[in-house]
Amino acid sequence: IRDVDGQIEIVMDLFSGSLEQVLDQFKGQPQKAAQALDPIVQTLAALGGRQRAVHHRDIKPTNFLYRSSE
Repeated sequence: IRDVDGQIEIVMDLFSGSLEQVLDQFKGQPQKAAQALDPIVQTLAALGGRQRAVHHRDIKPTNFLYRSSE
């Protein structure tokens, strides 16, 4: 996390996949898709509940980077 001209930014490691790719793998498997989405839902809930909220200006599946725990 860094402050650039008064704006807070989150800098992350480079990931090789996105949520869009993960969800494509789980078509027709709603339980696995839900498991893939749960960490994202938990993270968004935590960011939205902060005293100083964190805003993402372009929420879409390709912008959620995902790393398998395997």
